[in-house]
Amino acid sequence: MTEHIRSFLRGVGTLLELAPSTNYRRFIPQESPAERVGSVWIKVGKGLADTTERVVQRERKNSTLSR
Repeated sequence: MTEHIRSFLRGVGTLLELAPSTNYRRFIPQESPAERVGSVWIKVGKGLADTTERVVQRERKNSTLSR
């Protein structure tokens, strides 16, 4: 490959790095860190509540079966 072609391809590669085809802004969170942490704790709380309810229902079912 000649030096001109190599140089041309290197330049094309540089242009692709400067103007990528993917929109990376969609990966950047729009909420503040406090809002993101708060939403995680809300999800954790819902998960705990759901799990607790399932355990309670299972215990009730087992206690009625053993009577």
